[in-house]
Amino acid sequence: MIFLIIHVFLHYYHFIFTRHTKHLLYLFLFLLSLLFFRPAVVFLFTGAIIISYLFNNKNKWAQTFIVILLVLFLFIGSALLESVVNRFLGRGVSDMIESKEASGMVKGGLLFTYMVNVTAGLFGPLPTVLPNVKTMLSFFAPGLIYKIFISIPFWLGVFYALRHKLKLLYPVIFFILLETFSLVFILEGLELRKSIIHFPFIYIIAFKYLSLIPGSHFLDYKFKRFTVTALNLSFFILFTVIIFWNYR
Repeated sequence: MIFLIIHVFLHYYHFIFTRHTKHLLYLFLFLLSLLFFRPAVVFLFTGAIIISYLFNNKNKWAQTFIVILLVLFLFIGSALLESVVNRFLGRGVSDMIESKEASGMVKGGLLFTYMVNVTAGLFGPLPTVLPNVKTMLSFFAPGLIYKIFISIPFWLGVFYALRHKLKLLYPVIFFILLETFSLVFILEGLELRKSIIHFPFIYIIAFKYLSLIPGSHFLDYKFKRFTVTALNLSFFILFTVIIFWNYR
């Protein structure tokens, strides 16, 4: 599935640069193939492209049309989500949340659980360093610790891309945001196997930003100093959070 998602973006950018129809065909075929894995990803990719064009196009009529298209897309997507949940789980979204509460996935109240999922979506999932009886999640600990630490450069990269209008990065950024918050909505922000599909793109944005730091002509001195301070402080805070998460 990750292979397919990467190739969807690969052929999208190939088409943007070359305008060859074959890349559009490949994009469609790879996107269609994702229906066999996780159909929601097709809508997330489409939504990311639509939102990117909304940010890129300065024509007010075009922006209005794109907003209407986005609203229709969200309406159809939410209706599809509801129908899929009903089809495979036999209940609606509200019932699904109730079942998560009954199974113990909601701890400390729904609001607190959503806050934990938002944190996990923005920086995690948080790694389990010490294995328990049921699982061996410590196998993923090194990769997840690395991902958590790289999340701060990623968010700085998102800010930099939007501030300096690096439009080529918009589809990737909006795909990550849509995928992250869709998982938060269904309380699956802590689920590694569902969030791992956007990890490669987080690394791309993070390293794009980190590659700019050494060159003073890319970042002014104050912002470069802020970046280094933010990285050092965030690493300490996130490391403390990891220790607390495992200590409990």
